[in-house]
Amino acid sequence: MGARAVLGVLQAFAARAAVEEELTDLFRHQHGTEIQWCDPSVAANVDVVSRLRRLGPDDWETFRGIRLRALADSPDAFSSTLDREHGFAERDWRQRLTGPVYVVEDPDPVSVGGAFDNAGTPHVWGMWTDPDHRGRGHARRILDAVLPPDRPAQLDVNVANAGARAAYERYGFVGTGELEPLREGSEQRVELMVLRR
Repeated sequence: MGARAVLGVLQAFAARAAVEEELTDLFRHQHGTEIQWCDPSVAANVDVVSRLRRLGPDDWETFRGIRLRALADSPDAFSSTLDREHGFAERDWRQRLTGPVYVVEDPDPVSVGGAFDNAGTPHVWGMWTDPDHRGRGHARRILDAVLPPDRPAQLDVNVANAGARAAYERYGFVGTGELEPLREGSEQRVELMVLRR
């Protein structure tokens, strides 16, 4: 490829990046959500109709729906249980949405996750993606949204959940070796993972 061809390719990428930045800012301002851009060569493997949305207390019914689906589908991924949370009142669901909680919608919620402050360190909680929508980058989108880019973070993962652990490791989390029971009376263990920045 000659120098002119290389220059043409670079100019096209620069123009695309400028357009993407302008559209992202406009979309964020008008809709309060982010556009996720991808390399066109991998677009066939990316769910381009989904959107990332932060939930607030008024979205409690949406959150309740996906959270109960998560607990039913993956009971060993969470310290809480379906029976416990099925009995939550509206005020309980609203309270859980006072911190950052995001969903990926396609067009209904298919992935969820949040973070809370643990002595000054963001702690990821409630991560789940519908099995039919895994492998599409939804967990990464949620982690990007809930975690400040310049601060360390932490989360707990069931040591038996190799898929979740691999996703967190790809993001940069590392195991600490610190184990505790999944929940009171459980023989399953979760390990604390940390993201150092």
